[in-house]
Amino acid sequence: MKRLISLILILFFCISLTGCKSKAERELEQARNTATRMQKALEQAEEDYEDLLEDLERYADVSSGKKNALKSAENYLYVMPFSYEGLIDQLEYEGYSHEEAVYGADNCGADWYAQAAEKAESYLEIMPFSQTGLIEQLEYDGFTHDQAVYGVNKVY
Repeated sequence: MKRLISLILILFFCISLTGCKSKAERELEQARNTATRMQKALEQAEEDYEDLLEDLERYADVSSGKKNALKSAENYLYVMPFSYEGLIDQLEYEGYSHEEAVYGADNCGADWYAQAAEKAESYLEIMPFSQTGLIEQLEYDGFTHDQAVYGVNKVY
């Protein structure tokens, strides 16, 4: 009987050691996962930093006229949707040179397809259009055929 009790105690002790080891292994694995996530985040931060430095270098060589055209382009797009050509025309109307206006339109970050969809929606809020008529109107506003079709399909 003593032997059986001793065997049970030894078995219980081994099981408890295995449980502790399992917990330690889980904690080690969790620490490794955290370290891996932190390493990935650090790598991404380094990439973002390099991109930022490139942007700063590129932006440092830009004339004040181009910088202002870019700010104006962003402001216009905040207020209402424009096509690429329509935005250039508007910037030129405001007195920016063609080169400055193109710079503003090229660097404002606009999604011209999304702009076409917003413009199509704004037209439909004012008056009814057939799909074909709305596509033609968007093309008249300077959107490409693909952008106009996309915009109309998004809102129709």
